[in-house]
Amino acid sequence: MDKEIGLRIGGLGYQVKMIDNVYINQQLGYSRNNHICHEPKRHYYISKSRIYINFKYLKFIKAFLKSIMQTTYHILYVVFFEDRKIKKIGCIFKGIIECEDRL
Repeated sequence: MDKEIGLRIGGLGYQVKMIDNVYINQQLGYSRNNHICHEPKRHYYISKSRIYINFKYLKFIKAFLKSIMQTTYHILYVVFFEDRKIKKIGCIFKGIIECEDRL
């Protein structure tokens, strides 16, 4: 949702600037074979937010194509690098389906 905050602020006419050398200490997942893995629920929220932001801020065809590319990459990442693949892919699709209710 950080991306949406930046888009909203920019939409109000303000500039969003990046500050170098600022770090946030947070744990988004766990490491598995040098790759970050997330819990299934996080995959749900990632996919739901991605679709929502794409369709809210982009024209339809661009949002549609971008969503397909991002979702394909997301699923492939889970297949190749994460555990509990079926559960996580199910959560990705659940996020997409439930996002349609918000659009």
